[in-house]
Amino acid sequence: MRLPSLFALLTRLDKCAVLSDENWLRKAAAVDGALFPGLEIKSFEPDERDAAEAWLAATA
Repeated sequence: MRLPSLFALLTRLDKCAVLSDENWLRKAAAVDGALFPGLEIKSFEPDERDAAEAWLAATA
């Protein structure tokens, strides 16, 4: 039901950081990143929050 609005939101993003302690979820996020041109998705362990925020703040 909310999937169309989620896809609309993704078109407005350049980067997305996924923090998860589940390995399968981090791998799924990497696959999703390949499906959305122009959106870079990177996965991090929960204890890497500072690194994730720094990556999001960095400009390419």
